[in-house]
Order: sequence, then structure tokens, then C-alpha cells
Amino acid sequence: MQKRVAKRRNSSVSVTLFYKKKPIVSCSTKNICSTGMFINSGAVALFNIADLNIGFRAKENGTLKTFHIPVSLVHQRKDGIGLKFNNLVRDNDIYSHLMLGQLSYASR
Repeated sequence: MQKRVAKRRNSSVSVTLFYKKKPIVSCSTKNICSTGMFINSGAVALFNIADLNIGFRAKENGTLKTFHIPVSLVHQRKDGIGLKFNNLVRDNDIYSHLMLGQLSYASR
């Protein structure tokens, strides 16, 4: 059994899972860490795991923008999907954009 190195933080950010630039499901995150996230998507049938990305909206320099992070499928459960970030960006970059996404939705 693998030991998880990165600490997960509970976080509810509205996200959309895309496959080949087409939206598959819109849902929210359950938790996020520096290496990936779990999304509360419910059961989604994913057979080909290439070309997945997570899209979310956050304010950057006062403007609401859409961000996309390339991800890989790690595991599927009845309640959602575990995803790993393909291109690990500095921890603070991922957290800042995802947390800003959470704050921008909370302020609506």
C-alpha cells in the first residue's frame, strides 16, 4: 500500500472535468493537495484516460479567468474520481489558483 506524501486539504471548488477539450462533468472538489485532487463527480465512466484536464474559474489581477490543469485518472469510486496533476507546478501556484477559485465562487 502506498503512503500518501502530500497532505490533502478539504476544499470545495467548482470545477469541470474535460476530455479532449469537451466537458464531461461539472462538480466540486472534495480535497486538494500539491499532487492532485478528488472530485465529487459521482460515477463517471472513463475508459481512455488521456487528454483529461480540470477547468475552474478564479480571479487574477481583478479579472475572472478560466484555468485548465492537465490531469490523469488515478482511481474511480461511486462518489467521484481521484486525479493527479500531470505537470506539477509549484505548490503555491496550484493552491493559490484553486483557493482563489473557491473564494470567487463563495463571493457570488
